[in-house]
Amino acid sequence: MLSERDRQVLTQLEIMLTASDPRFVDALRSGKPRPPREYNRLGTILLIIAGLAAFTGIILSKGHPAAVVALLAVCLSAVVRFVQRRFDKA
Repeated sequence: MLSERDRQVLTQLEIMLTASDPRFVDALRSGKPRPPREYNRLGTILLIIAGLAAFTGIILSKGHPAAVVALLAVCLSAVVRFVQRRFDKA
């Protein structure tokens, strides 16, 4: 049997996990666990594809300013996503 202290720690852990990833907690409760959202790589893959498309557009348009801005926007969003993941893990 768990001590009162152990129950409190588990309750706090459940509250924190529910706040950070409610879909994961719901999946655990239903008995059908799924990977946490940190493992979802679809957004990163889409950013890479968008970056390659923007880079190709720059090459084909011979440095058109709109293509350069598009590439910078994609790069900035990739950096923001990377930094957010680093802070989420801390």
